[in-house]
Amino acid sequence: MGKTWGVAGEYEGAPVTPYPEEGPALDERVELASMTVDGTRQTRITASVAAETEQEAREIGAAGIAELARNLRLPAEPVRVLVTD
Repeated sequence: MGKTWGVAGEYEGAPVTPYPEEGPALDERVELASMTVDGTRQTRITASVAAETEQEAREIGAAGIAELARNLRLPAEPVRVLVTD
């Protein structure tokens, strides 16, 4: 199964009303841990990701977080993706 990694995506801007749930479900290896909004300037979404390597965790986590960000109408690309073990 691998190990659990923390992955965070930082986006410019604040979320707006989310879209209704649509599209495919999140990857089962990604579990939302928290979301922090800094006024209207920045949003940070953190998730726990099950993966074998740091690179795999980055890829899986970034894709899962991007899906959440899309539902919150945040920019398509994060400013930064961070991985911790």
